[in-house]
Amino acid sequence: MKRLLFTLLTFGVTLSSCNTNDEIIEVTTEDPIEDNFYALTVGNTWEYKYYKYRSFNDTYDYMGIIDSVKIVARTEINGNTYFNFRSRISGNDNPGTTLVQPNGEYHRFFRDSLGYLITDAGKIAYTTNDYRERIVNTSLRDMTFYARLNENSVTISTEAGNFECLDMEIYLKVNATGEILPGINNLNFSNGIGLIYESESFVSSSSPPIKIKKLDSYIVE
Repeated sequence: MKRLLFTLLTFGVTLSSCNTNDEIIEVTTEDPIEDNFYALTVGNTWEYKYYKYRSFNDTYDYMGIIDSVKIVARTEINGNTYFNFRSRISGNDNPGTTLVQPNGEYHRFFRDSLGYLITDAGKIAYTTNDYRERIVNTSLRDMTFYARLNENSVTISTEAGNFECLDMEIYLKVNATGEILPGINNLNFSNGIGLIYESESFVSSSSPPIKIKKLDSYIVE
């Protein structure tokens, strides 16, 4: 099997994209944010760095790429209030080879609906309390992407500190047999802080992720 890459399921790219096969939360009114797990407050900022795996010494090297994220506004969309995440990518001089978005500014819109992080397209980006396996996307190769929140939390260490995080796994299944391919992506959020870590892997390989994105600094209220 060719080395198929998880290029469609990173928080910064596809969780804001539309796909008719994604699971949709049918909520028509704004839900109150009780504990603000996702740190949805205008003015909050996060800075992330990208790292690439080096197999010869089993380490991750900083790629020189930074993603600076800020919640810049609240926006009404279809009767619900969303938070506008402005993302600015810098340092990506070779976007065709880094597997990271080109330098520039991007905007994504999210809201919290009873623990579900919902995009402006009505898709589930994350959950704090639903441990069921769910379909998040379909593939053109008779395979389907699934996501599942693990019941056990994990500790993630970054330049910004150590964080107790929820751990969501994203993986690919062969439709005909139900086989789960070896490569698994992880998406980690920490209560009141937001996104801490995400990985990107070859789905046909159980080797370490080829690229990771980690929190480097943050200011949240």
